[in-house]
Amino acid sequence: MMLKLYEIKFIIARPFISALNFKINSILKKTVNSYNYIPKVLDVGARKSPTTIGIDAEVSLSDLVDRSEVQKKLNLGFQNSFEEFFKKNRSNISATFVDDMVKTNLKENSYDIIMSIEVLEHVLEDEKFIINVKKLLKKDGCFVMSTPNGDFKKNTNPDHVRHYTKKQLESLLQKHFNNVDVYYAIKDSKWRKIGIKSVLGKSVFLYLKFFIANFINLIESSSKNVKTSSHGTAHLIAEVSN
Repeated sequence: MMLKLYEIKFIIARPFISALNFKINSILKKTVNSYNYIPKVLDVGARKSPTTIGIDAEVSLSDLVDRSEVQKKLNLGFQNSFEEFFKKNRSNISATFVDDMVKTNLKENSYDIIMSIEVLEHVLEDEKFIINVKKLLKKDGCFVMSTPNGDFKKNTNPDHVRHYTKKQLESLLQKHFNNVDVYYAIKDSKWRKIGIKSVLGKSVFLYLKFFIANFINLIESSSKNVKTSSHGTAHLIAEVSN
């Protein structure tokens, strides 16, 4: 896979951009490397799919178009400019689909890995979403997802339907998959709070503060204790297989 300049820059900057992005990308690389062929990956609710940058896979993206004013404000869904962005800046994107996983039109048994990063909390019919994820996966396929940690993070987002507790997410996934591993991730420290604030168009000082904060958050999120800490963590991650 010949990386494009945008991807090279992003890979270099990744430890300074988002601890969650770094974590999910590491999981994806490990999963992709377990195959003896180039696997097919579907990123559901992909937007620009930053977590799939640099993975050696055939990546398809699915998302809705942004519909409500809230979704537009939060940059949710595909935008008209994305197709040109993918052509210019991405080397592993093979296809994009406007598709709703609750009533998907994609072909069953088509993907080795399906991922949905910070998506399920937006979905009213979450069980239909999971049922269809399983249908699209190949027999030995894997599902990787993240969502806010409902054991600790209150739902203040106007586009979030719910925040799952670890037990709630495990219960939902175990109805449909045999192997389910749900754990806590990403320290919700002052550094994370600095690192998730937008700095677009801001001063060089704020960009530097942003990068330093995210790198510190990555380091503190690497502690083994984070995985079992229901409080003080921002996300739940699930690694699931048939």
